[in-house]
Amino acid sequence: MTDTRASLERLLGVGAVSGSGEIPTASPSGELEFSETIRFAAANRWRLLPIGFGSKLAWFANPPDVDVFLSSRRLARVVAYEPGDGTITALAGTSMDELGRTAAGGRNHLTPCVTVPARASLGGVLAAGQSGLDRLRYGPSRHHVLGMRAILADGSATKSGGKLVKNVTGYDLHRLYCGSAGSLCVVVEATLRLFAGFERERLFSVPARDRGTALHVAASVATLRLDPLCIRCENVLDANGAWRVHVLLAGRNAVVEAAARSLLAEHSSAAEGAESIERLRDVELADGRWPSVRVADRPSRIAERLERFPPGTRMIVDPAIATASIVSGSSPASPRRDVLPDRADLAAELALRLKRSFDPENVFAGGTSRGRA
Repeated sequence: MTDTRASLERLLGVGAVSGSGEIPTASPSGELEFSETIRFAAANRWRLLPIGFGSKLAWFANPPDVDVFLSSRRLARVVAYEPGDGTITALAGTSMDELGRTAAGGRNHLTPCVTVPARASLGGVLAAGQSGLDRLRYGPSRHHVLGMRAILADGSATKSGGKLVKNVTGYDLHRLYCGSAGSLCVVVEATLRLFAGFERERLFSVPARDRGTALHVAASVATLRLDPLCIRCENVLDANGAWRVHVLLAGRNAVVEAAARSLLAEHSSAAEGAESIERLRDVELADGRWPSVRVADRPSRIAERLERFPPGTRMIVDPAIATASIVSGSSPASPRRDVLPDRADLAAELALRLKRSFDPENVFAGGTSRGRA
């Protein structure tokens, strides 16, 4: 490790290499330095793991064989923001918190609304394929990436897409890079589509007797066609493990008020102010650790999937998008594993074939992440 660190310091400078553990973290300051670092690593047969702030390393099912963490944290700047067009371009190390505040200043909404945005970088979120609290309305993050600049495993820079909403140039490789978990490239810049900002946000919570009741309430809310930003069931935020169904309404004031009346007419026990939007957004890290198990399936089967966990298991469920996170230490399940649909092995095979095409020398160590929805 000493030789590796010393070599990186000679290449990038002492200030660009950090980390007190066995694996040093290299933080190039630009595309040219990224390319040089990747080529240098390939020549020395080092394995690189691209990261942002490193907040999602626990998402890997098994610790990858890594010689150097390659961080984009020094690439942090909003390159362009067009409030009228609803687009924002930023370097990969820019925090989602900064991007969200910039967008809000121009009355736009940034998606995904991720957990603890100050700890999440743009490049890390896209590489992890991370969605947020607002996925129910806006879908996965990859749908809103208009363009991307990335460095490939041979050190070459590549561009996909552009900075306009209506753009049909080339192949949508930027969508392929989303969720690739550091296995195909290093993201250095991305352009995102934005949405109209909200005049009003209202968060209602409906108490539920147990998990089954919570899922039933969530299903009934979904039939009301309120276009909520989120419908989430959880028994994590309450100290006693009580179940609640949270419904987040957001948009124009008149629309939100009409939706609130419909919700209260159907569920009179719904209360506003029982929880904050920030706590609900950050519930995955409520105990400072990411949940140990993620469950995903079709909406019609998610309840059946959850039956394998004991009634007292602490979990966060987004039934309309058919995912659930099992909180660490609350079940006998093995740490950091996925319970995915039966045909997930086909996706894994496709990912392996892409890896062999984009990175035949196996320079990048990613590709075994949890692949969250």
